[in-house]
Amino acid sequence: MVDTVQLEREMAAMAGRGTTILQRFMEKTGRRHQTVHLPDLYVDPAAALLECSASQLRKLDREGEIPAPRTVQTGSLARRVYNYNEINHIRMALGKSPSKIGQRSPICIAFSCLKGGSGKSVHSLHLIHYLAMKGYRVLAVDTDPQATLTTAFGIIPEIDLALEDVLVPVLIEAPQKIKAIVRNTHWDNIDLIPSSPHLNTAEWVIPREDEKLREQLGAPGSRLAQALNHIKHQYDAIVIDTAPSISIGSTNAQVAANMLIIPVSLQIYHIASMIQYLHIQSEIHRRTWNGGQANTEIVRFLPTNVDTNSGSTREMDALLHAICAQFKMLASMPRTRELERTGYQQTSLYELSGGLRDSTLQRARDAMDRVNAEILRDMQTWWMKHGDA
Repeated sequence: MVDTVQLEREMAAMAGRGTTILQRFMEKTGRRHQTVHLPDLYVDPAAALLECSASQLRKLDREGEIPAPRTVQTGSLARRVYNYNEINHIRMALGKSPSKIGQRSPICIAFSCLKGGSGKSVHSLHLIHYLAMKGYRVLAVDTDPQATLTTAFGIIPEIDLALEDVLVPVLIEAPQKIKAIVRNTHWDNIDLIPSSPHLNTAEWVIPREDEKLREQLGAPGSRLAQALNHIKHQYDAIVIDTAPSISIGSTNAQVAANMLIIPVSLQIYHIASMIQYLHIQSEIHRRTWNGGQANTEIVRFLPTNVDTNSGSTREMDALLHAICAQFKMLASMPRTRELERTGYQQTSLYELSGGLRDSTLQRARDAMDRVNAEILRDMQTWWMKHGDA
């Protein structure tokens, strides 16, 4: 047993050691934001992303119609390689970019649930990377004080971020301050609004603010939506990761979202948590925290951690279908060793090294592609509804 003062010192010491160890680990694996880089793709996968044949891509290169690729030496061969940024530059050179910034309404998508371990941050990150990989310009917004999404971009919140670098000033001072906290990433077409434990500050400041300030800033639940109005037309899509709780940050994300995606692990505790979440969501929308302005038009339930060989998983899938059939996604994400590896390397399946010959990785990517392609189809439907093809 240790006394309270000694325990506080030990806890502080462990926190300091933990931050140092995490920094060394990320530096060792090349995942710090200063050094992280995108994987190289050979001609075949690059051509597949560009929706052309490898021979067409080589022809475009020979004729000088696209930026010249880099080459890497593999044995006696010099092979052309491209990363996702370079592929997007080729799209723009060919006039094939799907991005329509300023020509259509940007869609805001939030991943939200009450239960940790459902894959909320994992799928937020993978959708962000998928859309960028396809050529869209994306703003990633982290409203979770645990900052998993932020860390995936090579940032260590305790070292790299101060209070004014996250959403706190936006939520408690002025919505237009959002412009100052947007930062670039190692993807040319992904910007990030990071998070850190500092975001918890908003949780105790906002309930104590005076009426004059509240009148000036607007309803507490709609401040992120107001702030995004200052910058959203620079993007095709805004993807928000939330905390696994009903917090000020997650409520703001839900109010801002045009599309809400609720990941559900196919286990009874997760489904029970989802039901609780739906009751709370109904109450949030009934109350006036968002000033009566609901933006959500699409809701989707995404089955995650699916074990296709398990009878209990199939039973839970049927139960989920009975609850939310018309809102349940057709695609689901199976449990896979490669997805677990992304957690170790703090990255996504799209950034893991390994090409088309790595069948295990490719199967995991194919499953994730099916999930994200279905979400993209919903996005395109929303764009069409709002007069934007």
